[in-house]
Amino acid sequence: MQSVAHVTHEAVKKIGGIGAVLQGLLTSSAWRAKVDRDILVGPWWDTETPAHEALGPDSQVRYCKKQGVNEGPLGQNISHALAAIEADLHVNILYGTRRMAAEDGTAAQDVEVLLIDVAGMDVPGGNGKLNDLKYTFWAEYGIECGRFENNWDFEQYLRLGLPALAALRALGAVNGTGKKCWIISHEYMGMGTCLAVKATGQSGIFQTAFHAHECATARRLVEDQPGQDLGFYSAMRVGLAGGMKIDDVFGSQADFYKHQLVRNAHRLDAVMAVGKWTLTEMSAVTGTNVTASGAKFRVAYNGAPAWKLDATTKHRSRAMLRKYLANLLGWEPTYLLTHVTRLVPSKGLWRDVGLLKAMEPHLAAEGTTAVLIVLSTEGRVRTPAEVHWMEHAYGWPAVHREGPAAACDLVGSEARFGALVQRHNVMARHTRIVYINQFGFDASLIGAAVPEGMDFNELRQGTDVELGQSTYEPFGIAQIEPISFGGICVFSSACGCAAAVEDAAPTGTIGAIPADYAGLNRPVTLSLTAALELGASELHVQEAAVQKEIAKALFAALPRNKADVERQLVEGQRLGNEMGWDAVARRHILPALGM
Repeated sequence: MQSVAHVTHEAVKKIGGIGAVLQGLLTSSAWRAKVDRDILVGPWWDTETPAHEALGPDSQVRYCKKQGVNEGPLGQNISHALAAIEADLHVNILYGTRRMAAEDGTAAQDVEVLLIDVAGMDVPGGNGKLNDLKYTFWAEYGIECGRFENNWDFEQYLRLGLPALAALRALGAVNGTGKKCWIISHEYMGMGTCLAVKATGQSGIFQTAFHAHECATARRLVEDQPGQDLGFYSAMRVGLAGGMKIDDVFGSQADFYKHQLVRNAHRLDAVMAVGKWTLTEMSAVTGTNVTASGAKFRVAYNGAPAWKLDATTKHRSRAMLRKYLANLLGWEPTYLLTHVTRLVPSKGLWRDVGLLKAMEPHLAAEGTTAVLIVLSTEGRVRTPAEVHWMEHAYGWPAVHREGPAAACDLVGSEARFGALVQRHNVMARHTRIVYINQFGFDASLIGAAVPEGMDFNELRQGTDVELGQSTYEPFGIAQIEPISFGGICVFSSACGCAAAVEDAAPTGTIGAIPADYAGLNRPVTLSLTAALELGASELHVQEAAVQKEIAKALFAALPRNKADVERQLVEGQRLGNEMGWDAVARRHILPALGM
């Protein structure tokens, strides 16, 4: 019987990328054939919320002493063991199950959920086990726990380790079949638990793995570099060639609590990274020669959704999206591009604007047009009444306003990106950007221009091109979602999905165009000093050159007729199957865990 515990902040609710990974992996048939029990472990933040609500819909509470709940056949011995852990470590435990369904609805799986309230572990007169653990972490791993005691994000996940290990033993995750229970740290959140395995002498019953959905140190450095990805990757590659670690190249990162945890990932039994450059980043952070580490460090790509789509539905979705734009703008574009993303600097949204500018001469020569729909927001959900007012007052979302007179429209980073959009739309003749700073994609949320029956599916199914030219993107599930629908996906070469596409289609595919903003496909000839001096001006030169190349390649790949659309759909469906969760689990993740 194989048990796997996943330590994550998304144990109950899918918030972002890690939740999407868990949803896809744990419901895949390949994973289910090898793993009998999945236990999602995380902090219990709000102990006043009723336990059944805390576990979410389609859940069953099986133990919650704090709220007097003990449902289901848990067993008296287990209940007593969990209660003893609570008393010993001054924690509260919530345990139960919840139903996890695949995103496409084709599969579902019951998973266990173990939430632990660790707020009281440092009560006066406690038994000192937490302080002992912190001392061991400093002495053995160089983690300065005292430096971050006032950082609750660090402290809660450090505290989680002791009660989590004890609870997993009480729940029978460690069994007599000879198979150790795997504990996977999804990002830095589980490092406290995984390192506690070795610190408390429990390596004989647990195996530990770090799942690098990103390299937190690398993300911070990319976002802090004036030269963004060009500057960071150039300097890192020069440093690695000289046998240097991240701290040697960019200076000490010891002030960053995530770095202090992640740089110890090499101490675990396995390290998985969602992309080849994330694996390289982990090598630079931990000081490990990945080539010499054997199978311990491995690329384990994320899976991409692989929905079925027929040509009739594809054509209908394309027509519906174009009808929406005709209603909104008064004209229907020849080609449709989309970008669905979070509004954060690393998504590189300014590069979308630059690419459209580079496409202008190609479209002009052909006498065609293109519209880019960007769906991204950092504000709250605008109410139907606010949507109605904005569209009738000034034509939102084709036009935006900011300030007191339109307080429900552009806020924060939305305003900065909105200014780029407005400048482009004023100057361009053959391209247009429609910026929708709203969650959702139906008439109540984005306005009366929406044709009847249109929803978010049309945005994914009907697009010709999805953009995702991030400065830092360990994988990029969202930006390759349209591949299986026949969409062309443009992404940065630093994105993990670039190598994943190449792995799934080594002979090339019409569905993917990598943009080498970071210069990763060329040798670095700079000195370390010169690489560290790469700034915004050098980046802008690089971006302009790459966008000129990508605009040419993209223009050549655009579908000119229904036959082209259907040909790309067939190719996308094939590629989607090769990049789905079953294939990824079977080829990459299970072998990394020795299963």
